[in-house]
Amino acid sequence: MKKLLSIFALLLGTIAAFGQIGMSIGSKAELVPDDPDASSYYRQLDVNDNVCAIIKVVPDNSLSGTLVLQTRGGMAPVAPPGGRSNYRQESGEWWYWVSPKVSNIMFTCEGYSSTDWLGVSLQPGKVYRLKLNVDSSVTIVKSFSGSGQVPFQMTIEPREARVAYGPSRNQLASFAQVTDGFFDSFLAEGKYFFRIESKFHETLETEIEVKKGMGEWMVKLTPAFNTLAVYSQPAGAEVYVDGDLIGTTPIEQSARISKGTHTLVYRKANYYVQEKTVKVYGDGKIMVVQEVTLKPQFGTVILRCDDPAADLVVTDPAGKEVFRGKSGSRVELNSQTTYKLEASRPSHIPQSCGIIGSTIEGSSVEVKVEAPVPIYGELQIVSDPSRAEVYIDGERAGTTIFSKTMLIGDHQVELRKDGYETLKFTAKVERNQTTNISKELKKAGSGQQSGPTGPAQSNLRSSGAQTGTENGHEWVDLGLGVVWATCNVGAYKPEDYGNYFSWGETSSKNTYEWKNYAFRNKGNDYDNVKFTKYNSDSNRGLVDNKNALDISDDVAHVKWGGRWRMPTKAEFEELFSQCTWTWTTQGGVKGYLATSKVNGKTIFFPANGYKSDSGTTLCEGRELEYWSSSRAHSVNASCLTNFHSTFKVDDLFRCWGFGVRAVFSPGAQASSYSGTGTSSPQGNALVRGGWREKMRKAFDNPSYFYNNGRYKGGLNNGRNGLGAYWWTEDDDFFWGDYAGGDRNGNGIYYIGGTNRHISNCNNCIYYVGPWKDNKKNGKGTCYDKDGKLIYYGDFKDDAPTGTYPSTTSYSSYKFECVEYSDGDVYIGETKDGKRHGYGVYIWSDGGAWYGPWEDGERMGKGIYMSYDNKHTLGRWDKNTRYDN
Repeated sequence: MKKLLSIFALLLGTIAAFGQIGMSIGSKAELVPDDPDASSYYRQLDVNDNVCAIIKVVPDNSLSGTLVLQTRGGMAPVAPPGGRSNYRQESGEWWYWVSPKVSNIMFTCEGYSSTDWLGVSLQPGKVYRLKLNVDSSVTIVKSFSGSGQVPFQMTIEPREARVAYGPSRNQLASFAQVTDGFFDSFLAEGKYFFRIESKFHETLETEIEVKKGMGEWMVKLTPAFNTLAVYSQPAGAEVYVDGDLIGTTPIEQSARISKGTHTLVYRKANYYVQEKTVKVYGDGKIMVVQEVTLKPQFGTVILRCDDPAADLVVTDPAGKEVFRGKSGSRVELNSQTTYKLEASRPSHIPQSCGIIGSTIEGSSVEVKVEAPVPIYGELQIVSDPSRAEVYIDGERAGTTIFSKTMLIGDHQVELRKDGYETLKFTAKVERNQTTNISKELKKAGSGQQSGPTGPAQSNLRSSGAQTGTENGHEWVDLGLGVVWATCNVGAYKPEDYGNYFSWGETSSKNTYEWKNYAFRNKGNDYDNVKFTKYNSDSNRGLVDNKNALDISDDVAHVKWGGRWRMPTKAEFEELFSQCTWTWTTQGGVKGYLATSKVNGKTIFFPANGYKSDSGTTLCEGRELEYWSSSRAHSVNASCLTNFHSTFKVDDLFRCWGFGVRAVFSPGAQASSYSGTGTSSPQGNALVRGGWREKMRKAFDNPSYFYNNGRYKGGLNNGRNGLGAYWWTEDDDFFWGDYAGGDRNGNGIYYIGGTNRHISNCNNCIYYVGPWKDNKKNGKGTCYDKDGKLIYYGDFKDDAPTGTYPSTTSYSSYKFECVEYSDGDVYIGETKDGKRHGYGVYIWSDGGAWYGPWEDGERMGKGIYMSYDNKHTLGRWDKNTRYDN
């Protein structure tokens, strides 16, 4: 509804001047730096949302009327906060808020001459000051009756507008802000110049004659905007116009966009940002923008694995899981990122591969990861009485005496026999180990108590023996799961400290620090050290997920042979909980005496202290430190210690030098281990296995990393030419010829691990001979773990065609490890004590040479590979290379 006209008060008098009083601008508009008024009052905007400048006018004489500011080159002055229609008076100053687009200003006042136009250059939000010269004057007041004013009404569309009017374009004297579409005022009769402005509309300038009896004046401003209809394929893209968000597609009608050329930006996750320039014509209508098709920044990956039960997990470079599913799952991945795909199952070794984002962009591709590799151990169960039925995880598996290779982990076991109560228990099978369990069944209804659980009581225990020797070293039976050596490795009596070893190393050294640790790849402190072995953290180097030492890295077994090995963390915890520990002195040496709670037998642990980078023994006589064979996490290994006065099974830096106390399982056989055994000479360097660490070092800087190992050598669309491969999980090695990525040509295969042998050849640990498409094919030679030749003859399709084993006249050949005083080693064939046949020579710096030998010297086609992966191919004649 139109608002009521305000009641106009009749003037009682007017002011008449004798002539025009002079008025002029006395200075340029000077910028006032850091004037607080620019921020003291809330900033004002012109109709185009530009921040206004403030002009402060200082007259040198008072004015008898209203000082009106006229502008050119921009919008009319803006009504100030708390002021009149277009000015604010403060302490004799006249303040005006002016659009920074204004280029010229002038001032008028009734009864005064107008000033000249003054050129200005205004900055948004800044304050300017100028002087106004005003001549002094004398006025006479005359009385009169009647106002001489007539009502004037204007209806404006749109409803929000700004109205300025005055006697001419250059003399706009009054300003009004309209919010409801109505402008009403009392005006003297005569002609007026009006300027009407509204955001998103063209400015209207017109002359109107105001007179008595005139009707309402109707104004409709011409639109200077459009609304946009914006679409994208796919939908869901955020759309920005000149940097401001206007919505998410599909946008049926946006907010108003001003007339002119604008930049549209489309953004959607996993799609490339796209820009589009649009010209807005300003007719006020809905303008449909041509649909944009966004370019995908992702690809669809179909995950494949031959094991349908495996969990397939995709992680980003930070290790964050982004997807988990099974074989056949589909996932969208960003094409700007490289991902890791891992297949895992309980009791299996995970397998992984990479997904390079750039290769999947805009496509649907299949990525296959190798199936997780099962990890086995052996479970042996005896019962009293015998011939009880054995059920494993609910399935009948056999009868006692029971022995079976099975997946590691906890298994639910039941023993059933007529006339006896069913016995249920959990058996823990560990990797590459034999778990021995002996159980006594209780007769049905007899109330008889079942016998002890845990590791089987061997003949050693059934005979009542509580002490003895194994391979020349004394042991004592504390009635626990394993029997314990009476002194440390390297010691000759219980009070001796023995030798110090870093975890997993089989030799002592001068200092014990990260930079000389055998399995270190990079880094010299806890925060940055990385490893080549025994690691489950990809940020810590090569991942093999090994939580326990390989027997070849078990110093107790390497040094003492037989059944001896290092204790596990669980065996240390059993010892700790099943013994009473007394701090005492024995033979003048301080340490702990452990007394079995089971049978009262004792064992003494001297307080040997430890060694670190200083090379000196620290805390000797105060602390004891003994390694287990169990890894705690990537950096630490489990140990028995009273480090910092807290006695417990803990974990500490695996590079430090600790003592080792050996154990063995009473029911185990020496043949269960891949080390020396009782029948092997302790001096056999091949069997001791120390050369394996040197061979692993030769792969520190490989030519290529594969999921299950490392390759060093010729690469040409895959493995081609002479090269070497290390299967990091099994610790197998191959040195020889490759073609098309497969073993093709002569080579040496070295088997690692425990209870393994070359395929189709029992007891064969080292094979030397020709290959075709990864299969043994041609004249080849097999050697056992001691390096003894057990077969020389033909192979076809990976199997011997002659009588196996059979050495014939080639029994003079051996497979040996020859150690040299400078730290170099040779691992290969020998004849009459000389390097003869095929072999690998490894220098102490990690460089290696593979090829044929004759009478101790290189003879034939071979390859030298430096530690930093530089290759030298050629043909050698008595250690001299003749061609490439």
